[in-house]
Amino acid sequence: MNKGKFEIMIKCYSYLDYYVRNIELGTLDERTNSSMSKRTFSDLLVSEEKAVSLSHEYFDLQVEAKILPGEVDFNFRLRTADGTTYLLKVSRDDTSIEELQFQESLMTHLFKNDLPFSIPSLISNNQGDFITSLIDDQGIKRWIRLQSWVEGRMLADVNPRTPELYYNWGKTTGLLSVNLEGFDHEGAHRFYKWDPSILKSTWISLKGKTVRRLPYFFGVYLNQQQFLSCLISGRE
Repeated sequence: MNKGKFEIMIKCYSYLDYYVRNIELGTLDERTNSSMSKRTFSDLLVSEEKAVSLSHEYFDLQVEAKILPGEVDFNFRLRTADGTTYLLKVSRDDTSIEELQFQESLMTHLFKNDLPFSIPSLISNNQGDFITSLIDDQGIKRWIRLQSWVEGRMLADVNPRTPELYYNWGKTTGLLSVNLEGFDHEGAHRFYKWDPSILKSTWISLKGKTVRRLPYFFGVYLNQQQFLSCLISGRE
């Protein structure tokens, strides 16, 4: 990939990243409005102390917990005294069991394959289940899940972002796509606002304005042949 094309790809990715990060919830599709929680954030918030308590009660773990960012779940990095690390995920009140079963099925499918990179593995609770249902102190039904921890860095924190990094990112995405061929689950057939296939046909309202340049940038981004060829094939 020549320098000019690579710079275009970075700029297009930056535009996409900017617009998506600033999308107001519910503006992509009216269906998102129907599932929005009526409770406040403070009602749903899970503390680090509560995460420690849940880990002990349902997984027999003695840990320290650190809250992590998350758009949907409340996420916590758990660390035991011997340094073993886990990821605890606590759902919001409007999360469907079908969504979680889909994620469980997908991760189980991928974990059975011989992938050349690490992915999280599911860890069962003390009853042998991967998904735990509970009623919290606010009377809200929640779901909790525990996964193994995979070390890594957020793309936003990586500097510089080299052509090799973008190439390997595309290759890894392609490998995931190849290994998901033939996989299906009823929970997969739903509206998902981060699905890139909807960007070309969806006008996104951002702070009362229509973002009309997004389909153009999306198209240019996809036309970068080196990234796209890796994305499709998952091979060199």
